[in-house]
Amino acid sequence: MHRLLPFLFLLLAAGVAQAQEPLDTEADSTAQEQRARGVIDDPEEPDSVLQRSVYLFQIRPMGVKIYSIQNVWHDPTGAQHHDPLGNARGHYYLSKGVVGQSHLDLYPILGTGIGWHYQPDVNSGYTRTPYNIGFYQTRKPYSMLSYSSSLKNEYTLRVVHTQNITPRWNFALDYLLLNPDPIFSNEDTKNNYLTLSTNYYSRDSRYQAYAALLWQRWNIGENGGLTNDNTFRNNSMSDFRGLPVNDYTARSLYNSWLFYTRHSYNFVRQVQQVREHIETKVNSNDSTQIDTIVYNDTISPSPLRIINPGVIALDFSKERSARRYSDSTTVHQYMLWIYWTNDAYPDSRFSCPLKVTVGLQPRWYRIDEHDSLLYNWANTTTTTQLALRLGSDTLASSFYHTLGDEYLRNNDWAEVHYTHRFDSLRTATLSATAVQQSPDFFYLHYHSNGLAWDRPDLKRNVLQKYALRYHHDRLFDFELAANHINRNTWLQDNGSGLAPVQNNAAFWLLQSRTALYITLWQWLHCDLEQFLQYSSDDKQWDAPLWATKNSLYANFHLFHRALQMQAGVDIRYHTPFYADGYNAPAGAFVRQRSVQVGNYLWGDVFINMQIRKVTIFLKAGHLNALWEMNPDYFMLPHYPGNKFGLYYGLTWRFFD
Repeated sequence: MHRLLPFLFLLLAAGVAQAQEPLDTEADSTAQEQRARGVIDDPEEPDSVLQRSVYLFQIRPMGVKIYSIQNVWHDPTGAQHHDPLGNARGHYYLSKGVVGQSHLDLYPILGTGIGWHYQPDVNSGYTRTPYNIGFYQTRKPYSMLSYSSSLKNEYTLRVVHTQNITPRWNFALDYLLLNPDPIFSNEDTKNNYLTLSTNYYSRDSRYQAYAALLWQRWNIGENGGLTNDNTFRNNSMSDFRGLPVNDYTARSLYNSWLFYTRHSYNFVRQVQQVREHIETKVNSNDSTQIDTIVYNDTISPSPLRIINPGVIALDFSKERSARRYSDSTTVHQYMLWIYWTNDAYPDSRFSCPLKVTVGLQPRWYRIDEHDSLLYNWANTTTTTQLALRLGSDTLASSFYHTLGDEYLRNNDWAEVHYTHRFDSLRTATLSATAVQQSPDFFYLHYHSNGLAWDRPDLKRNVLQKYALRYHHDRLFDFELAANHINRNTWLQDNGSGLAPVQNNAAFWLLQSRTALYITLWQWLHCDLEQFLQYSSDDKQWDAPLWATKNSLYANFHLFHRALQMQAGVDIRYHTPFYADGYNAPAGAFVRQRSVQVGNYLWGDVFINMQIRKVTIFLKAGHLNALWEMNPDYFMLPHYPGNKFGLYYGLTWRFFD
C-alpha cells in the first residue's frame, strides 16, 4: 500500500490544481499586452495550450533578451525519467550504477569557459547553477508533477510550479528528489534539489530583475566499489549485497545553497514617430453632418536616428558549500559582476551590427579545511566580447583575463568563432579557443583525515581547441574538435596514497560527434548519436575510440489523435578503455591503468504515452541482463551498472 501513496498524492494534488479558478480574460489580455518585447511565440510548438502561455528567460552574458520556452516534447530517451542524465542530448555519461551518484562525462566538452572551482564536479549532470535554471513569464499558472519508480525501492519525484503574481512579476518553484535503490550493502542515496526563482520587468521592459535561491543536498552512503570484480562476475545469486566492497564505511555529503540576483536597465528608449491623417466623412446617424476623423499611424524608428547608451547590468551571488567525505571542507564565495553592452534591442532588425560587451567581475573566497586550515583571497576578472553580424554571417570574439594571487596565476580565456546561417534551419560554425587556467584548488592544497598534499608548484593548464560544427535543426548535427592539451593535471594513486600529477608533455585529443534524427517511414523513426575520440597519449587521457547511443521507435497517434504513443528500443555501447576510477573518501576521480570498462551492449525497451497533458512511460531497463551468463556490465572500475529493472512513471502538466 505504501508504494501507492505517491500516486495517490499526485492525483490529489492534480485535482486541487484543476479546481483552481482561472485568471479572468481581462488579466490575460493585460499580461499579453504588457509582456516584455522580444517574446516570440514558436509556431512549431505542438501544444496549443502551452503556446503563448509560458515564456522562459535564459540568463546569458550577451544581452537581456527573452526567449520562448521549449515545449515538453516526446523524446524516446525520455523513458529514462528515473535518471536525468539518461536523456541529455549531446552528452554521454558513465555512472556508478546508482542514480544521483558520481558521474563521469564520457565525451567532455573542453574549453567552454573560465572559472574557479574547489574541485572537479563529479555530479555535473545534476548540479544546478543560475545559468541552467529557468525564469518564467506565464499568462496562467503552470504546474508539472512527475513521479517515477520501479519494482525495487527507488523513486524520483519532481514538482514544478510557476505563475505571475502581477502581469509582469513571476514566481517559480522547482523541486527534484532522487532516491534510488542501491546495489550493494552500505550504499544509500537521497539527493534533493530545490530552486526558487522570481523575475520582474517594467512596463516598457527597460528594467529587468531576476533573483534565485538554489539549495542542493547530496547524501550518499559509499562503499568504494567491489574489492574483486570477479566476485561479481562469478556470483550465482541474484542478490549482490553480500559481496565484499572497499571503504565500507565511507560516506559523502554535499550541501550547498546559493543566492543569485541580477538587475539590468536598458537606456535605449524605443521612441515611435507618429504621422497624423485627417479624414472627413458623412455622419452615419445624421447625413447632414460631416465628421472629421484623425488617424495616428506609428512608424518604426530608424536605429540610425537613435543614440544607443546600451544596457548596464549588475549580478551578485553568495554561495556556501560544505563537502564532507572523510573530512570536512566548507567553501564560501561572493561574486559581483557589472557589465555594459550595446546589445540593447530585443528586435534584431534594429540592433547595431557590431555588438560590444565589457565587464568587471570581482570575487572573494574563503576555504575552511581539516585541521583548521583557512585560505582567503580575492581576484578580479575582466571581460570583453565583440560580435559583428553582416547578413547571414557573424564573427565574434571573447576574452577573459583574471587578475589573481598565487592561487589563480592570471588565468586567460579567449575565443573566436565564425557562424554562417544558410537558412532558418542550417548553420555552420568555425571556432578557435585558447585557455590558460590554474588547476582546481583541490590539486593545489588538500588536507583531510587520510589524505594531504600541498602542490603550489603546479603550473597553469594550457588548452588550444579548434572546432567545426554543422547543424540542421531536428535532422542532423555534426561536431569535429581538435584539442591540444599541455600541463594536464590529474589525481593518481602512487602506492602510498593519492597525489596530484602534472605532465609537461603536450598531447592531442581528437573528438567527433554525429547525431542523426531520421524518419524511416511516416511513423518509424531512428535517432543515432555517434562519438569518436582519439588521444595521442592515452596515459594522460584515455577515452573510448567509439561510443554510440541509438533509438529505434514508432511514433503514432490513436483515438482521433487524442493519444500519442512511442514504442521502441534504446541501445548504448562503447569500446573498452581505462576509465578513471572513483575514490570515495576523496570524492574525486583517480587515473588508473589496471581495469578496463566497456565492450558491452546495453538495451532498453520503452513505451511512452501522452494523453493531453499527461505523459506515462514504461521501460524494461537493461533487458539483455536477463540472459547474461557472466555479467560484465561495469560502468566504472569496480562499479557495475544496474541489473534488469522495470521502471514506470507519470508526468502531469497543468495550465490553469
